Amino acid sequence: QKNGILAYFCLKSYKDGLTLMKHTRKPSIYVETDLPHNILSVNADLTQMQMVISAILSNASEAIEGRGCIRITCRNEMITDEDVKDLPGLKPGLHVSLTIEDNGKGMDEETKSRIFEPLFTTKFQGRGLGMAESYGTVKHHNGCISIESELGKKTTVRIYLPAIEAHAK
Repeated sequence: QKNGILAYFCLKSYKDGLTLMKHTRKPSIYVETDLPHNILSVNADLTQMQMVISAILSNASEAIEGRGCIRITCRNEMITDEDVKDLPGLKPGLHVSLTIEDNGKGMDEETKSRIFEPLFTTKFQGRGLGMAESYGTVKHHNGCISIESELGKKTTVRIYLPAIEAHAK
């Protein structure tokens, strides 16, 4: 389904993701959302975006040892010429940003630099495709995905997708 709303993706994926993660998500992890109703439309595939968000939520949950919090926010953002220097592949204009932040163990620089590589994983068992596929999916939707992380503190994943209104100029 095209012309969906990223907040809807996020909320549906969040609910579906929590249902799927119900048996693996620790009860000590609190999930907080800030998903305003005025989020602009984006041109994206619902199923693909659900897979991206589920992969990120799964990683966030696994990064938390003991008690913790995952925060999910969605915003309309104007991306400027200056902003695109730090957001490869984006064009200036109106975008929708989705942020998933956890207060887990964070990543060291080597892990962070390799996070989007196919088959790279920090797990004992796993395919290492979740973040590589997420990167490819977001890029396919003319978006950008970025990660900020500090070892021992937290990880923040941001996804930017162009708003449909940005193309109506």
